[in-house]
Amino acid sequence: MNDAIFTRYDNFGGSDLVQMVELIQSEELLNETYKKGIQGVKNKKETTINPDYILSHRFNIVDNNLSIIKSMIHDGLVFNEKDKLIVNQPMKSCLIMFVDFLKERKALKERYRPLPPMDLNDTDRDR
Repeated sequence: MNDAIFTRYDNFGGSDLVQMVELIQSEELLNETYKKGIQGVKNKKETTINPDYILSHRFNIVDNNLSIIKSMIHDGLVFNEKDKLIVNQPMKSCLIMFVDFLKERKALKERYRPLPPMDLNDTDRDR
């Protein structure tokens, strides 16, 4: 369990872990989010072959939640039993403790670093 959590932190930073903690707070909301995401994918005409869809996926919260939920299933944090998602309680406890530890240490890595503020001078503005 810990290896899956640490590997995800190493590869993606803490933003995924924080999002996972939020999603697993309520199994009912988790299942609603999952069903909404699956339904959204079924209704889309776009496919993952389309590069515009792949880029827009990052900014679409429904697709992002679905992607995180699929990762949680893969990691064993969530089990899919009879079309219902069930949270692995021992792993949930480990994840919450780890995220709390990271928050205390201010060690949550940013997945995407924000761009530094631009200082445009008059010649830049005219371009």
